[in-house]
Amino acid sequence: MDPDAAVGAYPVITLANNATETVYHQIKIPSDYVSFISANIIIIAGATGNMQFQGGVKWGEVCIEPPDTHGGTLPAMSFPMIGGAFTCIGLSTPISVINSNDFAGGYFTRLGAHAEDTIEASCYYCGIILRYQT
Repeated sequence: MDPDAAVGAYPVITLANNATETVYHQIKIPSDYVSFISANIIIIAGATGNMQFQGGVKWGEVCIEPPDTHGGTLPAMSFPMIGGAFTCIGLSTPISVINSNDFAGGYFTRLGAHAEDTIEASCYYCGIILRYQT
């Protein structure tokens, strides 16, 4: 992650109001991974409203497969946000078939200019939290 601002003590990437902003991230799936419990993007909204977004991921087994052997996307959707609060946006569906030791690259795009994005303020991408069974 390449933060461009901070919210309190949290380094963040700004997702500007009325703009399309994309954040990219990557992660190596741990060797003790068996299955996902959840995968969540963490956002702090600048105001209360609905965020319009989409996301996706591609992955492959390191040193064996091309980096886009597998993939999944989320359709554009709206999600309710409370200003100033951490909000978890689930991404489990596109990555439900990932395996241990895979290397994954993902993206999260705020569609801030979309009519259904009603936050009317910048939002802040804090990172991704993966919970999994071993």
